Order: sequence, then structure tokens, then C-alpha cells
Amino acid sequence: MRFPTCPLPRLATYQLTALAVAAFLIDHFGSDFFWEVPWFRQLKFMVILWFFPAGYNAGWRPQPILWWGLVALTAVTVFYSGFYFPLTVLATMIAVKYIVDPLMEISLKNIFLFCFVQFVLLWHANWTHFKAMEYGTMALILACSGWLVRHRDIIPHGRTIAGWHLAFSGLSFAAFQYLFQQHMREIWPFMLVMTLLMSWYMWDFKDSVLLAIKQKPATAFGRFVRFVGHNSLEIFVVHLLLFKAVAWVVFRA
Repeated sequence: MRFPTCPLPRLATYQLTALAVAAFLIDHFGSDFFWEVPWFRQLKFMVILWFFPAGYNAGWRPQPILWWGLVALTAVTVFYSGFYFPLTVLATMIAVKYIVDPLMEISLKNIFLFCFVQFVLLWHANWTHFKAMEYGTMALILACSGWLVRHRDIIPHGRTIAGWHLAFSGLSFAAFQYLFQQHMREIWPFMLVMTLLMSWYMWDFKDSVLLAIKQKPATAFGRFVRFVGHNSLEIFVVHLLLFKAVAWVVFRA
């Protein structure tokens, strides 16, 4: 299966991650301080830029910042809301990193088994998102697309399977946002188009990896973007802790 070239300029992986950082800063600012204003919450499709690379780079193992961040954010969430579940998206990231490799190696032994596993993951996306950890099995579907794109020239019929799965994961995630993240319905055509565009953009993710290796930012802004992209996990943890602390002080007062 072949896709036409994406019309957008190719971005390095750290630039894509920096875009995701900007998106979750806006989203979390709205959820903590202006939860009644849905316009802050329209960028969740950018989470593809977290979970797709998690599957693409499946051999990478969670760093200590993930574990410490999970502990800190869970403690703050319990203090702030009184609830443990759903666990923060960091827990989802850790689970994905340990599950995606064995899941794909086992399920791809038979194409019917693979399809069955994917639909089981989709069927449980709602329950796992609200009762277990953020994005739940939907995150694993996105990571499976990353795994397939990485291995598409190795496994039998890999390009066909990876192409169809990208379409499946993009449409599934768009439906997931519409059905279970109702604040995303304000501008749902934009959300649908951008979700599918992000999935299409991921087809050439290898080019983004190579660009990140070769490209040396010449400007201060470029170096700042690279810093943000390379330290996205730290920024994620720190900004959530800061936002929660400020929100607790403001609304308690």
C-alpha cells in the first residue's frame, strides 16, 4: 500500500513533540482553570504524537522520569480529587512500552488473530479510559500503528497492513474523541480532519527521525523548540504539578 506524499513540510521528531507539548499546555490550562470553556479542549488529537512514537520506538524502555512523574501526579490527583483512577497518561505510556512489542509479535502470527485483537482493544477503549488509565487501549492501538510503520518492510505484507492500520487507528481515535471526550464536539469536522492528517503524516515518520539527527537549529527559537521536544516528559510532569497547585490555591481561596 502506498500513500501520496504528505503536503505539509516535514518536521523533525523534536518539533512534532514540541507541538504536542504546546497542545497539552493549552488543554490542561483549560481543564484546570476554564473547564466550562470547551474551546481550550480541541487539541487532544495531538496525543497521536506521543503514542505513535511509543510504538515506533518500542525497544526504548521507560525512563525514571516516567516512574517518578507517575508517582507524583497520582499523589497530586488523589489529593486534588480523591480518586486514583483513571491513572495519568504517564501510566498509559509505561504500559504501552511494555505491551506493544509482545502483543504485535504474537498477534501478527495470524492476520485474523491480529484483526480480532485490534477490535478487542477498540471495544475496551471506553472502559479502560475512564476506569483504568487515560486513553486506555486506544493508546495501544495508536502505538500498534507506530510499530507497524517501523516494521513495515520486514513483516509479510507489512506496507499494506501498516497502511490500513493507520487508517483504522485514525478513524477509531476520531470516533473515540467524538463519543467519549464530548468537549471535542464543538468543532468535530476540524478534529476529524486533523486526526486523520496526523495519522497520514506518521506514514513517513522515519523521515522525521532522520531530520532530527541531521538538522541543527541555527536560531535561538529553533534551539528552544529542540529543548522543549527533548524534555517533553519533564515539562509534562512539572506543568501538571504547577497547574494543580495553582488551581487548588485559587479555587480554595
